[in-house]
Amino acid sequence: MLSAYTMPIQTAFLFFPAIAAVLVLPVYIYQYRKFGFMNMWRLAAIYAFVLYLMCAYFLVILPLPPTRDIISLLGTHRQTYDLVPFSSIMDIIRETQVVPSRPSTYLHLLRERAFLQVAFNLLLTVPFGMFLRYLFRLKLGATTLITFCLTLFFETSQLTGLFGIYNAPYRLFSVDDLMQNTLGGMLGYALVPALLWFIPSLDSVDTKKRSEVMTRGVGVLRRCVALLIDWVVLDLGIGFVNGIVRVNGVHWLITAVGIALYFVLLPYTTRGYALGKWLVRVRLVSADGSAPTLRALAVRAGVFYGTVLGINGVLSTAMNLNSENALVLVGCLLFFALVNLLLVVNFIANIRSRSFFHDRVSGVVNSPVQAVSQP
Repeated sequence: MLSAYTMPIQTAFLFFPAIAAVLVLPVYIYQYRKFGFMNMWRLAAIYAFVLYLMCAYFLVILPLPPTRDIISLLGTHRQTYDLVPFSSIMDIIRETQVVPSRPSTYLHLLRERAFLQVAFNLLLTVPFGMFLRYLFRLKLGATTLITFCLTLFFETSQLTGLFGIYNAPYRLFSVDDLMQNTLGGMLGYALVPALLWFIPSLDSVDTKKRSEVMTRGVGVLRRCVALLIDWVVLDLGIGFVNGIVRVNGVHWLITAVGIALYFVLLPYTTRGYALGKWLVRVRLVSADGSAPTLRALAVRAGVFYGTVLGINGVLSTAMNLNSENALVLVGCLLFFALVNLLLVVNFIANIRSRSFFHDRVSGVVNSPVQAVSQP
């Protein structure tokens, strides 16, 4: 019986890393857009919530039958639903060996199938109610309704044979499961105050993080997320233009024009924003807090991309053209290594100050934009 529970949980843990990887960027954007900062406690809670949902659903549907033809496998003369309320309680009364006047017999419940089934139904949604209150700050009424909808989804999955994948139900739809799962969510809601004795509330962490962001400025992780989004968008645009032009040797020119348009003209027009920065609530500003000038943005992009892409691009081209000249090749490799080593050293040395070489040269810095929706 234990394997019936451990196998679905093991399966959920097996698939979780792939789901987590897909959710990384949306979760980061959600936190920055809604709150204006990254709360690691909330990040952990979101991933724990996703893992819990996977475990819960896999517990409901796994193990899957070996064939889609459930009618041939299990026959037609079997019960596929139970609409009688409290039938599971009647099963416990009928099957149990407990004698109410003898407390020592109560331990028999731990070996009774009917009792364990009810206990499992209650425990299945206790974490769900806790997450709804702790992570999403929902009230008891909303928690109860959403928990009921979740368990109705579970039961519908069973009643419809995973929504038509199987030609008949392979598990029992029970109205008692609906009631017990819903009660479990309510119980989880009630347990959250006790949980806060062991972990901090998200409100307290939010208050601390908001103060840090407004004092220290934009963190490196936030800037990297914005840069990743911007380069995904820009790379798609460059690839599209290259597909249309189809002229050899102009890829570098198209890239340079794309960088100028996206990282210079667009922030100038939008007073400091590109798509990535807008999504994570970051804005480029001058040292005095005003909108950056076109010249300052051009200097900033030229210094950064001229160093990171320009010098490296020239060195790579030189190495390709002189691949048979050992002296030139070694010289290019050494210069290539030196340039990139200096970039890495500059990055590491300025993580705490959050001001890098292109920021200081141009006088343009990243400034956090306060979120409209506050927790």
